Amino acid sequence: MKKMALIISMVVGSLAHASLSSNADLDYGQTPSAQFYTSYQLEKLNAELLRNLYSVEVAGAGAESIGKVNDLMRFANKCDNFATLDDMGKWGQLILEELKRNRYTELYRGAPDLTQSCPNFNSMNDDGREVVWVMVVNAMAHLESSCTLNIPAKGPNGALIGLLQLHNGAEQKYAKYCKKGDGKTAEGTFRCGLSMLEGQLSRDNSLFSRKSYWDVLRPQAKSQKYLKIQKALKNLSICKIGSAPIPSQSEIKNIPVPIPRPSIVEPSTVEEAIQASEPVDEGKQAGSLGGQTGL
Repeated sequence: MKKMALIISMVVGSLAHASLSSNADLDYGQTPSAQFYTSYQLEKLNAELLRNLYSVEVAGAGAESIGKVNDLMRFANKCDNFATLDDMGKWGQLILEELKRNRYTELYRGAPDLTQSCPNFNSMNDDGREVVWVMVVNAMAHLESSCTLNIPAKGPNGALIGLLQLHNGAEQKYAKYCKKGDGKTAEGTFRCGLSMLEGQLSRDNSLFSRKSYWDVLRPQAKSQKYLKIQKALKNLSICKIGSAPIPSQSEIKNIPVPIPRPSIVEPSTVEEAIQASEPVDEGKQAGSLGGQTGL
């Protein structure tokens, strides 16, 4: 959070400086009010800035947490494409982008068995919940393919392919956003996989469902691999009760941000703006002050 405060301070200061500096380059052919940041504009800019910075901070903390779980559970080295201790990986970023793009209602809502493994889930904002789903898909990909692209296998209904072992050539049959051939690319795999998970949670209200497409999510499966996904979630730091809370969207919106306000009064006319911009004669100003104070 100290890092967050520092970043906010730096960027807010830059905004204020930009507002003050804008006076040096006034174009008096335009409406004077267009030359200045008003208090309302600064507040609006900072509210948006704060939301974006929290998203970055949560994603960064989430990436580190996922990286630690990958190391702890000795997941395949290629799973670093989801996240490392330093940053969200390219696959993790694809999942975050897909979640934001299609707004999977059921995934953001979660399920009772998901919150059993991730007790803090219901207290998270959307950014935190997205990190949880990156962890889920990361763990599934390790168990299904050792995080290897285009790896083939045989399934009960035909050939399987890719990170999540989708039904090769028949992906489009499984969910709304699935397209034929999705299993052959990371982007397609995550779009189809998340869409299938959305349908599963809508149908079964369960992540670890007996009816899941994936063996690694079925509690009755002989492999019992679902227990490893549960363990991954339980070890994810943001899932633990007592971990640093991730603020809700309403809390973020209402957090006051100190805004350095430029001491500028907007001129009501172009003439006033020109007069205000003229250099001050220090001699005359000193004489005027002396007359007022009796010096």
